[in-house]
Amino acid sequence: MNKITLIATLSFGLEAVVKRELIALGFHDLRVSDGKVELDATPEDIPTV
Repeated sequence: MNKITLIATLSFGLEAVVKRELIALGFHDLRVSDGKVELDATPEDIPTV
């Protein structure tokens, strides 16, 4: 299982909302800073169409 770091970029002020959504999706160990949330994931965690 290859671990990668995903970075969700967002508008300033939405960090808490995105963090709650990611926790609800089962992600943990989130790193939150201004305008982004970083998380450890696997390639399989990236949604595809």
